[in-house]
Amino acid sequence: MKTIGDPMMDHLQEHAPFFYLKGDSQGTVRETNSFTISLLGEDPRGRPLTQVFVDFDGTLDPIAFARDPARSHRLTVNVPGGVPQTILCSFYDLGEGVVALGNVDIAEMRALQLDFLSLNNELNAVTRALHKANAQLEKLNELKNQFVGFAAHDLRGPVGVILTYAEFLRESAAEHLPPEEAGYVDVIHSRAKAMARLINDLLNIAMIESGKNEAQLELTGLNRIFKIACLSQKKKAEAKKVEVAVNLDPAIPDFPMDPIKVEQITVNLLGNAIEHTAFNSTVRLEGRLDGDHVVVSVSDQGPGIPEEMMGRLFQPFSRGQVHKPGGHTSHGLGLAIAKRMVEAHRGRIWAENKPGEGATFLFTLPIGFDPATAKETIS
Repeated sequence: MKTIGDPMMDHLQEHAPFFYLKGDSQGTVRETNSFTISLLGEDPRGRPLTQVFVDFDGTLDPIAFARDPARSHRLTVNVPGGVPQTILCSFYDLGEGVVALGNVDIAEMRALQLDFLSLNNELNAVTRALHKANAQLEKLNELKNQFVGFAAHDLRGPVGVILTYAEFLRESAAEHLPPEEAGYVDVIHSRAKAMARLINDLLNIAMIESGKNEAQLELTGLNRIFKIACLSQKKKAEAKKVEVAVNLDPAIPDFPMDPIKVEQITVNLLGNAIEHTAFNSTVRLEGRLDGDHVVVSVSDQGPGIPEEMMGRLFQPFSRGQVHKPGGHTSHGLGLAIAKRMVEAHRGRIWAENKPGEGATFLFTLPIGFDPATAKETIS
């Protein structure tokens, strides 16, 4: 009979396809074989025996297992690629340590492989379904944008006529009308003006979501943008006795931007601030340098923004429950459009809030754009 240490037994121990670990009295792996090293993807010698196995429930105890060497234990070891391998393993007490002998659980591995193939097939089916659903959603979104664009375009004409005649009546005939009827004209003018803004915003949203949000860059000064924004909101500010305080850092150079878009963003934020601020108060429009960006901010002295609204301020049709002095209403598109236009410049927009004291809206514009190449990268 051959004994451990004989050449034949040494050869079998080293080269036979079975799992083999020998630990010392402290539980550290001292011996192994080529098959085990290949299976584990590394040499386990010097590591605690308990670390070679994956102990899912905290019951792995080689010393206790060695008391019943006739019993096999289904254990898991980590193998290359992170895929666990199941081993049917028995433990033997050598007096000065423990030996673990075992082999790969073929039945268990086949079951795992079948489960994996089944899950993979299900995943592929779900992926195909998601691709199909996404394609359908993209088509529906395209049709929605076309509908919104056509509807808004067709409404712009008649609403423009109503607004024009309402303005004519206010300027030329209001003094000849009884006060009640003059009030009706004011209501018609106010509603037509609000509808015209909504139509323009709907057209903007339709164009943006259709991928037509390219920034047409040209060297522009913020001073010009601020002047236009203040002039456009002058009557609104005067009606509420609101002072618009402008503070623009003179160190800001002219830089590439889409002046129409930046003007629209600034006018939108300034108009919102005037609508939300208190009567006889101040709205601040400021511009400052921050590294390679310009930061534009608009602050009001209104009621602030409810905390539950902060996360959805820039979502389309996100109406807020903020009281606007003067009774103005909002359809919730202005901030969403502003966000898309800021992002078209590779900038960002956000709000800072002090409930009961007012809100500040800020956006950034990078000043380092190259007009020759930025048009190709901004959309």
